[in-house]
Amino acid sequence: MLQIVEINPKDKKTFKKFVDFPNKLYAGSPHYVPPMFGDEMSLIDAKKNVAYDECDFKYFLCYKDGDVVGRVAAILQHAANDKWGNKNMRFSRFDFVNDIQVVKGLLNAVEEFAKEKGMTLVHGPFGLNDMDREGLLTQGFDRKATLATNYNYDYYADLVQKCGYEQEFVWNEYLVQLGGELPEKVSRVCEIAEKRFGLRLPDEQKLKVMLDKYATGLFDLYDEAYSVLAGTMPLTGKMRRQMLSQFKVAINVNYLPIVVNGKDEVVAFGLAFPDITEPLMKKGGRLTMPIVLDILKRVKKPKSIEFALIGAKPGYDRQGAAALVMKQFAKYMKRDGIMQAESNPELETNVKVQALWSSFDHELIKKRATYSKEVR
Repeated sequence: MLQIVEINPKDKKTFKKFVDFPNKLYAGSPHYVPPMFGDEMSLIDAKKNVAYDECDFKYFLCYKDGDVVGRVAAILQHAANDKWGNKNMRFSRFDFVNDIQVVKGLLNAVEEFAKEKGMTLVHGPFGLNDMDREGLLTQGFDRKATLATNYNYDYYADLVQKCGYEQEFVWNEYLVQLGGELPEKVSRVCEIAEKRFGLRLPDEQKLKVMLDKYATGLFDLYDEAYSVLAGTMPLTGKMRRQMLSQFKVAINVNYLPIVVNGKDEVVAFGLAFPDITEPLMKKGGRLTMPIVLDILKRVKKPKSIEFALIGAKPGYDRQGAAALVMKQFAKYMKRDGIMQAESNPELETNVKVQALWSSFDHELIKKRATYSKEVR
């Protein structure tokens, strides 16, 4: 017998089951990478999760014969709805055994919450904001997830569609070859960017100094460059501070190229995370002292990386700003002996980043998608 249970936000013991369920579902999988356990436990804490300022939440577990067999989070993202003029309810943290009744029960709980709030569409997986994990994997099940992406079994999308959901947005992920010399075309563009347009890469070797000086401009540019993409919303000051707190441990300053103009304004940026997935996989995302030390070692001396973000201020992309970002990536990848990197999800409609990859040898290795359903 199936039972769908809404979790009381004050019930940390039950919410721990919610956070831990994927670790049990994917036990032994070489492809699943858990998020940081402490960050996920903070989701129910309004003092730690600043998304409470702009979201309503409900969390559900599905039990079968006393065992947890599925979970889902329902998120009403007011800021996104206000920006796009939508009445959407998101589902997130969506994991389940291969059982259509489990999926129906979980999605029905989200749909009922949507109706209660006057929403007309349920879609996902989407997270708290655009920096959160999103999309169901639909291709590339034989590859390990990255720090910023979900992994799921190949039955997920099929069961979701059997519940009346249709594919909505599609993301691509690429394996990009970049560890050798820059292609001649890209090198020429970099030279023009520097000599004709006066763009430059600040040579700062301390992450704190770099962030103190440029973090505001970086986030402002992120909001501007990514504002046209689906599901995005402006990042509040609190959200910016929380993101810096969460991700700073995984940032190597050499893989945070920031391009500035003659006025020292941020006009382009990139972010690549050193691969810290192996330590996270050891204890289900829990940060014991040995794991923290392992992570810090891998961040300081990365053996592989993943491209997380690349963005340029409108107009500066035509002045070669993005090419300078790639120049810094290539420089330090060559130094560290890294020949290739995996991109994080990029919307199929994001033609600018696809044009950027066209200058390099690259291979499509994964696809993922969100799914939507109208509710009345």
